[in-house]
Amino acid sequence: MTLRWAVALAGAIVVAAVLALGSTASGKGKAAKVDVDDDFFTPTSLEVKEGTTVKWNWVGDDVHDVTKGSGPGKFFESGPQEGSGVLFKHEFKKPGKYNIICTLHEEMRMKVKVKEKKK
Repeated sequence: MTLRWAVALAGAIVVAAVLALGSTASGKGKAAKVDVDDDFFTPTSLEVKEGTTVKWNWVGDDVHDVTKGSGPGKFFESGPQEGSGVLFKHEFKKPGKYNIICTLHEEMRMKVKVKEKKK
C-alpha cells in the first residue's frame, strides 16, 4: 500500500465516522440529522438527550412533512415541503418517546427517544 492510498483510506474512515456520529448525535445542545427521502426517514430511530435539536433535511424530490404523532410536550410540524435542501429543526426539550410521521405517506415513520440530561 502506498502512502497516497494509506492517507486516502484514513481520510475516508474519518469522514465515515463523522457522518455516522452526525446522524445519531446525542448530547447537550448538540444537533442530530435525519434525512427525509422519498417515502422514508433515515435513520428510523434516534436517541438524543433533552435539549438536542434534530434537523430534518429533505434529500428526495417528493412532498413530505415532519409531524409529531405522539410524545410529550407541544405539537410540532413542518408543513408540506418539497425538494432537496429543505431543512426543518426542532429542539426536544422534554424526555420521553416521540413518534414522528409524514402525514402524506403513512409508511414514513420514525421514533425519537429523548433521555433526561444528567444534572
